[in-house]
Amino acid sequence: MPFSLARRGPARHRRWCASRWSPAVFVADAADRTRTRAERKTRAVDAAKRYVERHLHEPLEVGRLSREAKLAKHHFSRVFREVEGVSPWKYVRGRRVELARTLLDRGLPLSEVAYRAGFADQSHLTRAFKEATGRTPGEYRRERTNLQDGPG
Repeated sequence: MPFSLARRGPARHRRWCASRWSPAVFVADAADRTRTRAERKTRAVDAAKRYVERHLHEPLEVGRLSREAKLAKHHFSRVFREVEGVSPWKYVRGRRVELARTLLDRGLPLSEVAYRAGFADQSHLTRAFKEATGRTPGEYRRERTNLQDGPG
């Protein structure tokens, strides 16, 4: 039978509520309230960033990132932009381009780099890489090779 305040009265209501909450719940709740809003936002964004790092090679969705951060989808996007200065997708794309640079330095084929860095295909990698660095992955690799070989 559902609880009715009218039948039990306020004093009985307090005892009823207290009997259903353990002290650990109160301590955890109080600890969360003592954190500042900025700390909670930073913790939420950090949780999403850790998820991105673990799953960078997979297709990522804002909904999944927001669940990792334990925030609503649109609120997560606003908080992420506020904390990191870029949207979640720009952050993910930047991390993928950084990973692609590392893989290119290892000498992997472009198609393999695209797959391992989480891009849909080689042309997707090329577009994102050129937008981020101003040159294509092939140009980047040639420049790195020329620098390693040295002049003359």
